Amino acid sequence: MNTMQTPTRTAVVTGGAQGIGLEISCKLLDAGHRVALFDINEASATAAAKVLAATGKVCKAYEVDVSNHDMVASAFAQVARDLGKVEILVNNAAVFSTLSRKPMDEISASEWETVLRVNVSGAFFAAKAASIQMREAGWGRIISISSNTVGLARPYFLHYVTSKSALIGMTRSMARELGAYGITVNALMPSLTRTNVATQVVQQSHFDEIEAMQCIKRSGSPEDVAGAIDFLVSEQAGFITGQTIAVDGGAVFL
Repeated sequence: MNTMQTPTRTAVVTGGAQGIGLEISCKLLDAGHRVALFDINEASATAAAKVLAATGKVCKAYEVDVSNHDMVASAFAQVARDLGKVEILVNNAAVFSTLSRKPMDEISASEWETVLRVNVSGAFFAAKAASIQMREAGWGRIISISSNTVGLARPYFLHYVTSKSALIGMTRSMARELGAYGITVNALMPSLTRTNVATQVVQQSHFDEIEAMQCIKRSGSPEDVAGAIDFLVSEQAGFITGQTIAVDGGAVFL
């Protein structure tokens, strides 16, 4: 029998107001944690937090552009004052739905820089701020949402694939650096996931193509990702760090 109990902790979920991020936030709240929703869209974050908090759980919204270092640092300091020191971070915020697939020579410098600034620098800024509080607590979980497109090496999406590849290297290096403080650092590689976020970058044909590669013939769901997060933030996952875990129905084997 497993007798390990999961203490109540403070979690930050970036991009937590919709899609996968919202489902992760719900899962963490269900586990009894306090959740800070970081989102660049203040109205969406506030509305989501209001609905979740109405169930009696502790959830608070913060307007945060993760690509802004000072805004991220300030937000983490405010979370510590409002909800307690941050011990769980899920780096979920990313530029994805607004992108279009195109040959690499058609990707503008500004679009490239935007994707890297949000998807990579944003994850670093959040992890940097969170790790300070985690080191003080002597416990922490940092989980970044990569993508199995890294393993599939999908063409015509170079900026996005590059950004999600960088998260894996970042995860490994941070795990080496932070392990001595009781902090684990891992990455998840979800498959193409059906969410309620409007996008032109994914068509039904893309889902069909990806599902054909998978051992489990269905689309990925936000619940699949949230379930993996639920385990990785638990006490039972305390000896797992520096790993990249595919949550993709067996499309990619690592």
